[in-house]
Amino acid sequence: MKRYCLLIFILVTICVSCKDRRPDGQIGRAEIIIDLDSLAKKSPLGIFESKDERYIPLQTIEESLIGDIKKVIYRDGRFYINDRTSDKIVVFDNNGKYITNIDKKGRGPNEYLKIDDFCVDNNMNVIVYCNMTVKLLKYIYPDYKQAETVMLDKKVLKVQTVGNSIFVSSVINITDKNRKFIPLGRLTEDNKIEATLPSRDILDDVEAVFHGKPLHFYDSEGVIYFNPRLSADLFIMTSEGVSPYMTIKSKDIVTAQNKKEENERRLIYGFNSVFRTGNIILADIWTSKLDFDLPALIIYDLETGQSDFIPYRNKTGYSLFAETVCGDNFVYTEEAVSVMRKADLTPGNAALVSAATGLNENDNPVLVEFSIRRKAGN
Repeated sequence: MKRYCLLIFILVTICVSCKDRRPDGQIGRAEIIIDLDSLAKKSPLGIFESKDERYIPLQTIEESLIGDIKKVIYRDGRFYINDRTSDKIVVFDNNGKYITNIDKKGRGPNEYLKIDDFCVDNNMNVIVYCNMTVKLLKYIYPDYKQAETVMLDKKVLKVQTVGNSIFVSSVINITDKNRKFIPLGRLTEDNKIEATLPSRDILDDVEAVFHGKPLHFYDSEGVIYFNPRLSADLFIMTSEGVSPYMTIKSKDIVTAQNKKEENERRLIYGFNSVFRTGNIILADIWTSKLDFDLPALIIYDLETGQSDFIPYRNKTGYSLFAETVCGDNFVYTEEAVSVMRKADLTPGNAALVSAATGLNENDNPVLVEFSIRRKAGN
């Protein structure tokens, strides 16, 4: 996958409303409202900047080969990478050295036919969901050789642990004649799924399943956000419950009434991704049609309330969304051949040149950590 990091971000003011926001900028019960229609009418000011901080080539050996990255999670010094091509999870340390993998494709009791989603719990166990067999497999830390299996009573799309609870998204009740999704559900002690958020009529219609996106849950080293598909609402998930956190405001937000017009007009579907490091939140906006004046990436500073955005007209050639976070940095992935080319074009970038040294075109992807900070004097 070709990934580029934008080096300079453009600032514009966002209409923000906060309720019960904590003075130290930490996450509380606040709800941030982003007015996209107002953003599209304003000119950028530019007080944020980003910088590639570290390049992490992933060790390339037979056991660690990666063809196409589907999902990345960083937790306690380890990168967990789901390879779409081989349907396995490869584990690397903080410097990209191979540790182990979970490669259990099959029909046995502790095997899966396909990895539809996975997450890492607080004990470093890896939980895999297989939609074809409607089961969860918990592979036990540290070697992930042993597994526990949980059969679900309903099909789901995504899975996430929060504390000691397991949550699932887009729950399909296969016995329901109306065939509606439940946006969010929680696994009970007897392994039944109970609704956490109610369904929303046609927006959760099973027939609209093609409105898919790679992630529903966004794990920023234990800070979990959730955005249902076809929803302008972002929720924060804690051991205390699920609370509204961020909302997109626009006349083009998808609704049950205007959804039939999605082929003729631009609709805002919600978020592609949302991650946080420190006080900075990055939110990539998901739309039905390209609009060069619409903000593509939202940057929000929890400490100061300052905001930033990148319009789609500046997005060409860039991958503006983070795929996970590592400490104070966001992380995206870039193909080895792309890193090699960038190193040739910028020989003065010592870190980039060093990372590219010894790389071959067919090597595993490179993880790139990047930071976002306010410019000096802002």
